[in-house]
Amino acid sequence: MKFDESYELLADMYADRSYPKKLTDKVKNHIKQTISALEQGQKDPAKVQKIFDKMTIAINRLEPEFEAAGSELETAARDCIATDVMYILDWFELDLDVEEALREREW
Repeated sequence: MKFDESYELLADMYADRSYPKKLTDKVKNHIKQTISALEQGQKDPAKVQKIFDKMTIAINRLEPEFEAAGSELETAARDCIATDVMYILDWFELDLDVEEALREREW
């Protein structure tokens, strides 16, 4: 199943000038890689969790870049990413809680 092409990922982060576009693009890329993996039809909860863990750890690794740019992955970014993850979970009809999906987050 293809993901909803009309859904705008990280819309609130792009609208907030405190998040550098280049770094927001990197977060978006990690989310898009997750979506691509899910489009293959994976439904096994353990494998789906691994896909989200990989994404979350990759986003964690961007924190120093955000800090160097005078920004950080804080409440607004956390909420934006979580909202997108909830949409993705619903779109693909995955039985996974958003907090569990993002269990590896450090932001």
